[in-house]
This record gives sequence, structure tokens and C-alpha cells, in this order.
Amino acid sequence: MVHVPQRGEGPVVTDLLNQTLTLGLSSVATARQHVATGKIVPIAMMGAERSQALPQVPTLKELGLTDPLYLNSVWMAILAPAKTPTAIVQRLGQEMRAIANSPEVRSQLVERGFEMMVTTPEQAQANYKLEFDVITRRIKELGIEAQ
Repeated sequence: MVHVPQRGEGPVVTDLLNQTLTLGLSSVATARQHVATGKIVPIAMMGAERSQALPQVPTLKELGLTDPLYLNSVWMAILAPAKTPTAIVQRLGQEMRAIANSPEVRSQLVERGFEMMVTTPEQAQANYKLEFDVITRRIKELGIEAQ
């Protein structure tokens, strides 16, 4: 395989649809509509569990790929500058959890293929650190360097 750097998921999916690429990585939310029409075929998922949106697609681990990198999945977080006062971070987190957990927002996000993982700011930081450590350890083990 040849690595083809892209500027995001949109160009990856476009190139898959145009058959410029034969294989690519994308989130469920971005690729799902094209999977539904049969224009893109999902082969496997990163993450510890199958996606609720595409439960028929096995995880890489189920296919025998055991590298800890494959247990990570694509996720998004609400971010604030590092020096934001703790009280403000806590309040923003509280309000965002309330919004994300509202039935209307939750159903819209799940319908679009997002897996809901609503956490506290502390849990989000811990999750980030854990994944960061796994990814950077593997980069060093594989001898990958920026060019």
C-alpha cells in the first residue's frame, strides 16, 4: 500500500467514491450515507466494540489485528484554552453534557452515526492521555519520524 496524505475525511470519501483510492479511513458519521447506498463497502472498524450504526461491520480486533492502536476510535471533544478557569470549564462541561444527553440532540447524533460518549472534562482528559500514550509509544516503537 501507499500512504496518500489527505486533508480530512471529506477528501478521503470523495476519492473512494471516485475510485482514486481503493482503501481509506473514515468515521462512521462521514461514510455511513455512502455505505447505505452501496457506494462504499466497510471492511472493519477501529475501536473496542462494533458501531451501533453499522453493527454488521467487525472490529479490527475481531479480524485478528491485536495492536492496541486499533482499539482507539475517532472521537470529538469540546475544547477550551488551557488557562480557562476551572469553574468555567466545569460549567461548560455541565451544560454540554445536558445538551448532549437531551433526547432530541442524542437521537439526531446517533441517527447520523455518532456513538455517544458523554463524559466529564476530567474523563475526557484521561481518555485523551491514555490514547495519546498508546499512539506515541507505537510511533516510537515503529521508528516513525516526521518529515
